[in-house]
Amino acid sequence: MKVKVGNIKEGYRLKEDVKGLTAEPIVLRNTIITKEIKEVLQAFLIDVVDVEKSTLQKEEPKIAFRSETSKESAGDYDSQFKKEYLQAVDQYKREFTNWQSGMPVEINNIRNFFIPLFESLENDPNQILMLQNYVNKRDYIYHHALAMGLISGYIAKKMQLKTGDVKQIALGGCLCDAGLAKEEPLIIRKERFNHWEIEQLQKHPANSYKMVQNIPSIQPEIKVGILQHHERLDGSGYPFSLQSEKIHMYGRIFAIADL
Repeated sequence: MKVKVGNIKEGYRLKEDVKGLTAEPIVLRNTIITKEIKEVLQAFLIDVVDVEKSTLQKEEPKIAFRSETSKESAGDYDSQFKKEYLQAVDQYKREFTNWQSGMPVEINNIRNFFIPLFESLENDPNQILMLQNYVNKRDYIYHHALAMGLISGYIAKKMQLKTGDVKQIALGGCLCDAGLAKEEPLIIRKERFNHWEIEQLQKHPANSYKMVQNIPSIQPEIKVGILQHHERLDGSGYPFSLQSEKIHMYGRIFAIADL
């Protein structure tokens, strides 16, 4: 049935590829409609699409975008990368638990599971559009850390920075929220915060910086970026309310990836 994009219910399935002004579809047929998919369709000024009810409406929604070069089906994307990603989330969670107990950041542990994951993303960049589909609410902070690292590295690569810097930026993005391990566990799992709790949470960039400060294999500029990842160009960020010219490029990359 033909439905205006603004009226589509989440959980419906696209019956046909959605095409714009290019030869390749914007969104593939059989994609399950989510809030994010609706936003993509609206951003491309798509008015009407052909949809049908899906037997997957009550399951975790999946989305599929066509690669410029890949001829594989949408289902092929939800494969090896997802497995590697979820394993990395579990490993990051174990490291985070260690930090909560007072142990230092073991950078080699992080590098051993995160860098291979980032290299997998480099081989299949479409996965950056799939990350929100792999998140479970209970472990959001661990998913967020991994996604922030992947997106940071992806941005750096698109900026055509040196390969070594790209991987440092990806690794730094993954560690930006390490300082949350120093906060009260009940606070970081809340969805709404009082004034005191907000003040506590705003200490995490400084705590993250302290946790990586003495790790020699992390570039000093990355450490600065971690400290600045919640600064904003207009001075409205924290912890120092810095303005544009004082925020390092890496801090800007991390800030964008974080949002």
